[in-house]
Amino acid sequence: MGDFGGGAPINSYRMNRIFRQIKNDPVRFVAWKKQLRIREAVGWAVLMTMLVGVVVFSAVLLAAKKHNHSD
Repeated sequence: MGDFGGGAPINSYRMNRIFRQIKNDPVRFVAWKKQLRIREAVGWAVLMTMLVGVVVFSAVLLAAKKHNHSD
């Protein structure tokens, strides 16, 4: 058994703990899943906003460059 960068054993332990919690407290697990989904949605929203911002910013820069050249 080699360790995969030291991450795998911790992850499997964490997964086992999560599964045990699911058995003991399904309601909390559902809430956790919902929270995770919300966090994921927020992450995507931030990512999309950043992407749109970069595109708009570059478009504005290009427009400014073109404008300066035409002067």
